[in-house]
Amino acid sequence: MSNIEFVEIQAGESTATFCTRGGLITSWVVPAGERRFDVIDGYQNAEEVEERNGARSALLAPWSNRIRDAKYSWQGENYDLGPDKDGIREGLHGLFLDRTFEVTGTGPGWITMSAEVRQDELANSFEDGVAYPCPVSLQVRYEIAQTPAGWQLNMRLAATNRGTTPAPIGLGWHPYVRYDGGREGAYLTMQARTEIMTNDALIPFEGDEAFAPAPTFDPNKGVLVLDDLSGMDKAFTDLTVSTGGEATSVATLHHPSGATTQLKAAVSGSGARGFGIFHLFTGEALKHRQCEALALEYCQFMTNAYNRPEFAKELLVEPNKSAVMNVSLIHTPHQK
Repeated sequence: MSNIEFVEIQAGESTATFCTRGGLITSWVVPAGERRFDVIDGYQNAEEVEERNGARSALLAPWSNRIRDAKYSWQGENYDLGPDKDGIREGLHGLFLDRTFEVTGTGPGWITMSAEVRQDELANSFEDGVAYPCPVSLQVRYEIAQTPAGWQLNMRLAATNRGTTPAPIGLGWHPYVRYDGGREGAYLTMQARTEIMTNDALIPFEGDEAFAPAPTFDPNKGVLVLDDLSGMDKAFTDLTVSTGGEATSVATLHHPSGATTQLKAAVSGSGARGFGIFHLFTGEALKHRQCEALALEYCQFMTNAYNRPEFAKELLVEPNKSAVMNVSLIHTPHQK
């Protein structure tokens, strides 16, 4: 259990706790009337952090979700991530899940952390080959604040190419939002028009076969409604976005209590199909606290983007440049 430390920050009546292993947020407690509500269902102790079950609050870099057979090609070179500790070849969730992050700054309501994967680690980590083209560092800043609507958690993630050649980078975030009042009666609305279709290994089908109209998308309101939050591990794309300033897309969890939690993501890039996704996992397979929270994720690219040629240009990050992602959680308690 070495190198697992927890750090707390506070802003007014709200507190948030973070773990240096993985740079994770593990708790975000806000006032909710006469009680307090923990919006984030993160790892509750060092043992859960060590297990990594469910990738709770994981920072996904330099790719998100899975890579088919844990293999990909980049600029004419082949790379192999190898099997995981259970022998499964799925290249799950990037290179930083088990990194120890350094706390680089704290202040009232904010914290910054960073970690790096070195070149020598990439060359020696996997028996079957080199995992990634170059060293890469990851910096994260979290900030909590009160807003007129309630409480807000801002997360800024930046991955920097520390090598001498271009590298593929696509980011994501994997928070679990706890249901206020249980799952029964909760529902989700999101600005997404298309469901991503996958095989049994959760790898999207090739080409246009990966995309199908989301059956409950309302074109008049521009919103997809999901009122059965069970048995789900799937992604949605073709995000509808606001046009004032930086484009954004929002997914909103409506709690049985009357509260809401919004996941609001800044969307950049070409807006091509599969660029910008919301991924939902309802948690039936979790080891701890099954179905008590919804994994409500935003990722810059669809699963297996490293093996889809249409994303090669937008994945490319030049040496000493960074890919950046900005995501916010906005929790509005029920107003009696």
